[in-house]
Amino acid sequence: MTRLLFLVGRDINHPGAAGGDIQAWEWARYVVSQGHSVTYICSSYHGLKGEEEIAGVRVLRLGTGGLLPWHAFRFYRRHRHEFDAVYEDAIGGSRLPYLARLYVSQPIIAAWHQVNRELFYDLFPKPLAFTMSLAEKMLAKLYRDVDIRAPSEQCRMALHKELGLPLEHIHVIPASIPGEWVMEPFPRLKRNPLILCLGIMRPYKGFHMALQALPRVLSQCKDAHLVIAGRRFDPGYEQALRKLAADLGVTQQTEFKLDITEEEKKELIKRSKVLVLPSRLEGFGIVVLEANAYGVPVVASSGVPEDAVQQGYNGLRYPFEDVSALADSIIQILTDDEVYARLSANGLAFARQFAWRKVGAQYEELLKLVINNRR
Repeated sequence: MTRLLFLVGRDINHPGAAGGDIQAWEWARYVVSQGHSVTYICSSYHGLKGEEEIAGVRVLRLGTGGLLPWHAFRFYRRHRHEFDAVYEDAIGGSRLPYLARLYVSQPIIAAWHQVNRELFYDLFPKPLAFTMSLAEKMLAKLYRDVDIRAPSEQCRMALHKELGLPLEHIHVIPASIPGEWVMEPFPRLKRNPLILCLGIMRPYKGFHMALQALPRVLSQCKDAHLVIAGRRFDPGYEQALRKLAADLGVTQQTEFKLDITEEEKKELIKRSKVLVLPSRLEGFGIVVLEANAYGVPVVASSGVPEDAVQQGYNGLRYPFEDVSALADSIIQILTDDEVYARLSANGLAFARQFAWRKVGAQYEELLKLVINNRR
């Protein structure tokens, strides 16, 4: 049995849990199912216990922001002999880095979901974005001799070229989805032309571009309907989206469904004919797998790795910010039955490669490799 310490952002019950948090949780859950033990340190949240066990994982919620890394360090100093390896989210939103490389003596697997420079400049004023980008490069220097998990080959190359991390230390392990997503019967429905945008409400996700493409889509497919769904995060961006829909005259053809449950999300995907992912940057894009698992093709920007969406196979790709190309790709899927059927069938097969147990086994192999190399 291997004893693992996880240093991550949020656990599965935290309402702000995002893609990297979910993937860390899925791996923790998997290795516990294989007989290992996991202590999972993450952010606190009002209404959640400071300590509890979930699916066999010991969850410790030790604080927020700058307090979380400090309390994690203090916990490690008291319990350092109780662990064989550490999994760390090297950089994450709404908290300072753990900097485990400075004090952890056991082997570390550091998850690096993407190079964040573009996101920093998209989300923050230029002076702050510059400072944060510089800090990420300095962090990468600290982690040069640590084994890194990247979600895609595109991300692996970016981490090497832009942050200088050695290729031989970067291991590609993709995103995964729970087994029930790919085990449920494929809903062979005659779907209405429903366009789905799904994710956290942040500007870099590019939902405004889906709205901008909608008038052109409606000119070729008058029954099309856009649903923007996911989790609230930026009230100002949400308000701007609603105003944009009004300004474009597409309020009647646009619907917002926010803070939905997992079951509501599944039902939305089942009813959709195409998922649009117009993000500036994605480490992988779990929503691609969720859509493909129900036979829904994806239209993805160039900010989405080709590992996740392959042109003409499980979806269509277009250059980021090219709204006309985005609209044309949506129109093709909505109006060309042959293209839709091919992408739908391929997507279903594609998603099955990323079932929880298949990808979890890759994590476990990486864990064995890292521990054996250190020995």
